[in-house]
Amino acid sequence: MIIKGSARAGAVNLARHLNRSDNERVAVLQLRGVAAGELRGALVEMDAHGAGTRCKATLYHAQINPERGETMTPAHWREAVDRLEKNLGLTGQPRAVVMHTKKGRDHVHVVWSRIDVERGRAISNSFDYRKHQSTARELEQAFGHRHVTGPHAGREPGQERPARAPSRAAMQQAARTGIDPRDISAEVQEVYRRSDTGRAFEAALAERGYALARGDRRDVVLVDQAGGVHSLARRLGVRKKELQDKMSDLDTSSLPALAEVRQAQHDARPADEREQEQRQTNDRRAEQDRRRERQGERSRDRERLYQAYQAERQERREKDPGPSRAEAAARYAELRDRDKADREAVFQATKAGSAERAVGLSLASFRAIERRERLRAELARERQEARGPGWREWLDRRAETDQAAARYRDWLDRRAEADQAQDRNRRDDDRQQDRRREDDRDASVTRGVTYDRTNDAGGVAYAIDGRKAVETRAQRVVVHAEKSHQAIALGLELYRQQHGERVRVEGSDAFKTRVAEVAAERGMKLQFIDPRLAGIYAERRQEIEAERQAVQAVQPGRAAGLDARLPGRVPTSPGVELSGPTPAQAAQQAREAQQQQERAR
Repeated sequence: MIIKGSARAGAVNLARHLNRSDNERVAVLQLRGVAAGELRGALVEMDAHGAGTRCKATLYHAQINPERGETMTPAHWREAVDRLEKNLGLTGQPRAVVMHTKKGRDHVHVVWSRIDVERGRAISNSFDYRKHQSTARELEQAFGHRHVTGPHAGREPGQERPARAPSRAAMQQAARTGIDPRDISAEVQEVYRRSDTGRAFEAALAERGYALARGDRRDVVLVDQAGGVHSLARRLGVRKKELQDKMSDLDTSSLPALAEVRQAQHDARPADEREQEQRQTNDRRAEQDRRRERQGERSRDRERLYQAYQAERQERREKDPGPSRAEAAARYAELRDRDKADREAVFQATKAGSAERAVGLSLASFRAIERRERLRAELARERQEARGPGWREWLDRRAETDQAAARYRDWLDRRAEADQAQDRNRRDDDRQQDRRREDDRDASVTRGVTYDRTNDAGGVAYAIDGRKAVETRAQRVVVHAEKSHQAIALGLELYRQQHGERVRVEGSDAFKTRVAEVAAERGMKLQFIDPRLAGIYAERRQEIEAERQAVQAVQPGRAAGLDARLPGRVPTSPGVELSGPTPAQAAQQAREAQQQQERAR
């Protein structure tokens, strides 16, 4: 396994690289700790966390690449990412995980924010190369993969250091010039071995089209036939002291400067080639100027339109603010009174301990959930009507009478079509599955639910879209569809209506964890008896609160994913200071509460 990584800046360029269409498949596996719902916005948001610091390289980009022939399960990928995050000291930082499939092989890119928002400083990335090596060796041992010898970890005593692979910058230069740095290394090393002195080495290089020059940061650099610049010591694979001894007869201060060597290479080319290159350069610069002009015009249009949109929203909000919190609380209170009346009616009409009473209470709980879902939808619709149309809907209406709005809308449509075409080419099944999971999470608890009495003991079976999902039995609620977000939410709602907020969960660890996460995501006020679940619930609630505050800090169009660069706004969320206990503290508090209860008994 090979792990590479480095601190860097340039969020937009990194997002463009991670979304490159030359990959057979691109899948965004995770966006954590950010308000944005797409990769580019997430990286821009993480980059903006460093706005209040002196840090320039605000991101840390790593790549995890297993050896050819080694298999990695989803659990392996998660463990690899989490272990690398821990070893780099980036635990809990916002991150984006992207999987690429290229030439039939999978590898994962992970991007973290290096900015500790609470302390207002960057997390150190010292000795990260050694941490990459040690993490790779740990993962190889954990997964049973073939051992790869690294320069810092996994070497036996006396074993030579493996050859250094070309850097990312060298490979990018090779893509531009068409000359592989490994081929250059092989050729230059052969010339070096055959040369006795520095002058003989320089002459032999010149015969093959290479040149030595004074570098900006190094004493001597190697210039290839296409003008690419290389570290001479790195291409030769020798130490700097050894190179200086062999080149002692060559006065490096008399070597031409790098710019002079490149100019000489340019002048040596035929005149027609130089003219053609100059025309291409002029055309490229003219196109860049036109692009900047179009971007400036679009930015001005966007600023004017968004200001008009905000003004209309404010005017509408002043005229009709929508239902207030007090009004909503009063309507919920009416529902609670009605729910109480239904339960009292069941108690009066049935005998204690009878199956009829159990069935009646279960169905009364389900009807209470339905009524609350309807009221929640009504309040949301009334608030939306008070807010008026969203940014994109408003823009479509404005485009009918405003040419600038029409131009900007058409540009958004073209960009959306390009993104959709790119997604189709990538065959990104994982994103579609993610969207289906999000739809399941946002669905109404009672959508598509039917029910039927199951036995004479008062059991009621609830089905979702015709499939058995939940069953109520006396003091228990059984969830049959353990992987369904809606089924778990329905089971929790039924239990809370009938038995209160204290919940004991039985089943596998994965099921228990999912129950705690569903309760947190749905905003249910529950008390888990299991301290571990209480900690998971508290941690997920804190993450959701941070995301909610971050979304409130950005513009409506940004939050809806319509336009990540609205005028006059930084496309990011500021650092959110969370209050309340940490997950570990919450778990400790739950354990202490349980111990106190046991002592009280």
